[in-house]
Amino acid sequence: MARKKPKIRVDLELPKDDKTQDTFLAILMIGVLLGLSCLGFWITNSDLVFEPANGNPMFVNLVCQDQFDPQDINGPTYFQNESCPLTHEKAQTERWADSWNRVTPPGLAKTFYVPGMNQMQLIDDDGHRIPHPQQPMTLTVNAQAANDYRYVVVISHQDEGTNNETKELELACFANDGSCSTSIDHAKPEGRYKITLDFKPTKRTNTRIGELLVTDEASGYSTYSLSGPDVRSNFTEGDAVFNANFQELGRVISATSSPHQITISSSTDSVSPTAGEVLYRYDRGNHMIQVFNFNIEVESYDGIPENMNNNSLWLGPELSLGPLKLRPMMFANFFGLGFLLMVYPAAVYSDRQMQKIEAMEDKFPDFLRDLAEYWKGGLSMTLAVRTLANSEYGALNAEVKKMSDQLSWGIAFEDVLVMFADRVGTPLVKRAVSLVGEANKAGGKISDILVTAANDSREIQFLKGERYRAIGSYIAVIWVSFMVFIGVIVVLSKVFIPAIASSNSGGESETIGNMQINAVDPLFFLVVFFYGVCAQALGNGAMAGLMATGRLATGMKQAGMMLIICIVLFNLVAFDPSLIGVPAQEGLKPDIGFIPIIG
Repeated sequence: MARKKPKIRVDLELPKDDKTQDTFLAILMIGVLLGLSCLGFWITNSDLVFEPANGNPMFVNLVCQDQFDPQDINGPTYFQNESCPLTHEKAQTERWADSWNRVTPPGLAKTFYVPGMNQMQLIDDDGHRIPHPQQPMTLTVNAQAANDYRYVVVISHQDEGTNNETKELELACFANDGSCSTSIDHAKPEGRYKITLDFKPTKRTNTRIGELLVTDEASGYSTYSLSGPDVRSNFTEGDAVFNANFQELGRVISATSSPHQITISSSTDSVSPTAGEVLYRYDRGNHMIQVFNFNIEVESYDGIPENMNNNSLWLGPELSLGPLKLRPMMFANFFGLGFLLMVYPAAVYSDRQMQKIEAMEDKFPDFLRDLAEYWKGGLSMTLAVRTLANSEYGALNAEVKKMSDQLSWGIAFEDVLVMFADRVGTPLVKRAVSLVGEANKAGGKISDILVTAANDSREIQFLKGERYRAIGSYIAVIWVSFMVFIGVIVVLSKVFIPAIASSNSGGESETIGNMQINAVDPLFFLVVFFYGVCAQALGNGAMAGLMATGRLATGMKQAGMMLIICIVLFNLVAFDPSLIGVPAQEGLKPDIGFIPIIG
């Protein structure tokens, strides 16, 4: 059987087409499209150009056009908001935690209010009222007292304009017995609620605590070991201990539960107990709950969609980073993000390619010098380049290898240099290659030509470095001025704007002397400052980059870096929830003062 001839494979390592320009154009086009999309989202969510009568952003009206009428001046209802996926509402937890100290029988009470939506927000498209969404209420209580009092906590509801009370929940617990909890499915926002602490212990109690087993008297104190089904271990300092004849034996100094022991004071005035004697704790009637703690939580609805502020401007979902509450999808961010996407990715790519080319330019004089030395040594240009292909020229290694391959295919040395210059595309390389080519055509000594071209390239590189060093201080001034500017703007956003907003928090203008202060929206000033800083970043960055390298790509890269600083700093510091209109938690709004319980 004849053997198959082995196949011979030859890897020519052909030069690959340069995709740099195509890649740059693709990145630029994608960045521009994404940037324009962000700017489109921004302009349709801000009220600078489009301001529909219903208060919703134009973007929301377009996405959910079947749910909203842009011409409805009354604005959307809760029913309409819930029918659109962009305007769902999320319940927020409203809390009231408090401590009542030294509460005496029969107890105390206090009224409070539960937030929620009004009747106008609970209308469907047919004009019918819909039920209020469920607002679960949870009550958690605990109490500390000298005795294990039984107490009852009641939350009742009183309708608006009436004195009729309806018991919503009731919780019976014992003092010193840990926490108790209960809940109801829905707390209505209408009317008001009342929480009542009620405890009515008997005025005089006589509690059997055990039978005396052992008496150990020492240093004026007596330790009693107790037994029996009625033994209790929750004694505290100062409790009085009595015998069956109601004779006081002393006061408790300390108590243990295992074994059941109490140590009481022993004085000459005390009656000494005997073995087998039954001991009692006699309560003279100073009843009191020392501390009553409670926590009421209600999952309430305010009628404002989760992703919007109280002026129906788009804020996007909330992102929590520890104590920071961020809104990265807020409409204002898309202004800066739009310009960032248009200029920064393509600029970064272009600048990186130029850095690679500059790295090749740095090694190009060394290559020309070594090539001249090999030529002086008697090697042909083809052999010299092939020998240098194995040398170390950093970023130039790949190009030298490509030149070696082209010479091995029979391409003339002058053409190889021209193709190399076309691939690099910089004035420095083209100048050197042109010098070598013209001198070679004129019949000059090519080794001297190469040395001259190497020295010329090195001199140009030196002058370029001098330019960078001379202009560096001016670039630093641009960056410092930008950082000072954005710092001042952020300080104004955190100090000045809140002060003005708080001066007329009621939404009406105020008059101070002859000066009238109109009601302001803090978010308006914040976004104006933000737009101004973004414009400053674009201008300063472009100027810094052009001064540094003379290339627009470097300027756009610098502008992008400034835009990133602007966006991050404003979101971390200036875009505070209270300033951008995030609805603040109202709490359960308790009334001032207590309502005493008669009984």
